[in-house]
Amino acid sequence: MALENIPYNIHKVTLLSFEPEISAIQIKKMFGDDIEKQNILDIVIKKRGARWFKFKYGARSEIHLIEPFKLKYNALLKQIDSEQKIKNPLKFGIFENHVGIYVPDLTEIINRIVRHNNRIKNLKQINKTKYSRNKGNKIDKNQKSNKTIKNKSHGEQGYKLGIIQYVLFQRRDGMNQLYVDLHGCIDYLEIDSFNYDYTKTINKLKPIRFETDLTKQTKKIKK
Repeated sequence: MALENIPYNIHKVTLLSFEPEISAIQIKKMFGDDIEKQNILDIVIKKRGARWFKFKYGARSEIHLIEPFKLKYNALLKQIDSEQKIKNPLKFGIFENHVGIYVPDLTEIINRIVRHNNRIKNLKQINKTKYSRNKGNKIDKNQKSNKTIKNKSHGEQGYKLGIIQYVLFQRRDGMNQLYVDLHGCIDYLEIDSFNYDYTKTINKLKPIRFETDLTKQTKKIKK
């Protein structure tokens, strides 16, 4: 019996995303070669821009991304998605509605996120500089807009990929829990591991402890 067909094993999670293509790129950035894109045979789902992924190892669980149908509260959901990109996740509480994935080690995943975010910040700075130089000048209609910088080698469109927002907690039993806000998604992705060495991360990120630091931060936010 294949691991993904084990009875009662949660083999797949589907996340609604307003921009599945960008969410998918961020997932690939975080998990690297440990995850692979799946071919979608259902034509209707494929036309909706869905993206499917499957882990190569372990239980080989799948992550599916799909844009929601037009819902009554679409505008509100998009507003929540936009605001939680720039505010502390503790202010929303939505990060507690998540799907958890256990990985062998969190260290390199943190580093991948930091590298991705640094690249996006650099692209934003480049764009800002180019815009300031061109400000006041007439732009040729055939000239490509500076608002989107395309990296042809990865097929990514400039900084529209967005910064990956995240927060790292640690439970009392030592489990490290990385909550990730994927671009376009309301619900969070939680990546867990008992193995994490902050000294080997680019940003030397220490986890927030649930029973001490989290309580203090929550009190500050309530004020």
